[in-house]
Amino acid sequence: MPFKRPAALATDTAAVEDVAIHVLEKVDEAYYYVVLLPATSSLRSAADIDGAIERCHGSGMPACVTVTESAKSPFWMFRIGADGNLVPLFGSPSRRRRQDVPTAYVPNGAVYVARVPWFQENRTFYGEKTVAHVMPAERSLDVDSAWDLEVFRALLAWRPGP
Repeated sequence: MPFKRPAALATDTAAVEDVAIHVLEKVDEAYYYVVLLPATSSLRSAADIDGAIERCHGSGMPACVTVTESAKSPFWMFRIGADGNLVPLFGSPSRRRRQDVPTAYVPNGAVYVARVPWFQENRTFYGEKTVAHVMPAERSLDVDSAWDLEVFRALLAWRPGP
């Protein structure tokens, strides 16, 4: 191993961006892009990774994050008010048809790409000029809970072989 991660970057609360910055500072070579592939999103394909890199490079933007269409639109979401009442997040959904609200996307945690100097300066993959690479729902599961793991196992059993 060329170097060891400091103890402060080896905790449950360490930000992955700080870990990536540390790696970039320690490697001898200069790179154009940093690509983060979290282990919790193992259903992504090589084509998803290549697509995100190509989207970032081809767009001329400094970063790309993979997303999937949201199963539930935020235009139908509420918060619970102080009195226990439903308070819409975006206006009144009572007369909105599902087909009339904009399509919403959610980051799926599969692939993050950024130009190295921009990433080092901003310490994030998100910014005004971050572009999206859309992935299908069946490859967008981010395993963060026991429930997610059960869904992951079911998806593996469902998916056709190579």
